[in-house]
Amino acid sequence: TAARFSVGAGKDWIRFDTSDLFFHVSTLAVSARGEGETSITEYWKTILGVDTRLTRASVELELPSLPDSSSSASTGAATARHVQVNKNLEEAGLYWRNTFLIGDPRWTLSPGLRLDHFNATHQALLSPRGAMKYELTPSWQIRTSGGGYVQPPQAQEIDSNLGNPELKSQHAWHLALG
Repeated sequence: TAARFSVGAGKDWIRFDTSDLFFHVSTLAVSARGEGETSITEYWKTILGVDTRLTRASVELELPSLPDSSSSASTGAATARHVQVNKNLEEAGLYWRNTFLIGDPRWTLSPGLRLDHFNATHQALLSPRGAMKYELTPSWQIRTSGGGYVQPPQAQEIDSNLGNPELKSQHAWHLALG
């Protein structure tokens, strides 16, 4: 039986300026993860974990306004459109990963499940995952893994002034062989 815990923090920013127009993005994220591992039998090990990420996103931009398409004549210089988005995004995940030694001890099967909750989209999504490994020698192995993965939209993508507040999380199926 073992327990592992980790925390992390990071800041990202993008700045793009041209004369009076600009695009600034800044995010500050804090994450934490904890998991417990136990051996059920000599052939079955299970891991149950939880992780969370809190993100403070700030997006500010100044864009030129587009002329009104219903107007036939230009009314002069276009005015700039200023948009500012400040959002707190919360993500929480619960995962269960297993490792089974099957038959020949060189084969390992690892099924798992992950449940994610995103406050930005009010979604709770379940994703199955799995992996299989064959040990050719102690130094060489063949492994395949795959599963469902989800990602919530970014703060600016769900803002009513800039994006679409009805956006939902993206879903993808990944498969790896190596």
